[in-house]
Amino acid sequence: MFFDETGFCLNAYVPYAWQEHGELCEVKSKKSRRLNVLGFLNRKNELVPYFIRVMQ
Repeated sequence: MFFDETGFCLNAYVPYAWQEHGELCEVKSKKSRRLNVLGFLNRKNELVPYFIRVMQ
């Protein structure tokens, strides 16, 4: 089995951005729950996903 995980939410995380000197770079976002996704994949390409909602 192969395993990987990731997470999603509407809270923006932009550690850097390109912009012209003097211009404002803005990303609008909302507060939301986080959705974590775990995936297990076997050698026959059969995927077993798990979804976990996290309260923040």
